[in-house]
Amino acid sequence: MVDKINDINQLLNSTATTLEDAAEKAGDGLTSVNSHFDSLTKSLSKHVSELEEQISDLLSDYSERVQSQTSDRMNVWNEQTNSYIGAMTDAVRVINDVVDEIDSKVGRR
Repeated sequence: MVDKINDINQLLNSTATTLEDAAEKAGDGLTSVNSHFDSLTKSLSKHVSELEEQISDLLSDYSERVQSQTSDRMNVWNEQTNSYIGAMTDAVRVINDVVDEIDSKVGRR
């Protein structure tokens, strides 16, 4: 019976040692995973910062292009409007001259 108790005690000691080793290895594994996640977090933060900078640059470039194109188109529109106004003013003058000429001829009779 004492031999069985000693065998059981040795098995318990062996099991305890095995469990301690397993707990130590699990702790090492969790430390490694934690380190990996910290590295991943830093890498992702850097990547997100770079993306934010690229997006900001792209939006600024887009804004400048839109502003330039809008300004160019407004200038063309203004030129066309001024040309149209000039043509209509000339047409009104011609019509006015014709009406004045008709009035003067009708007035003479």
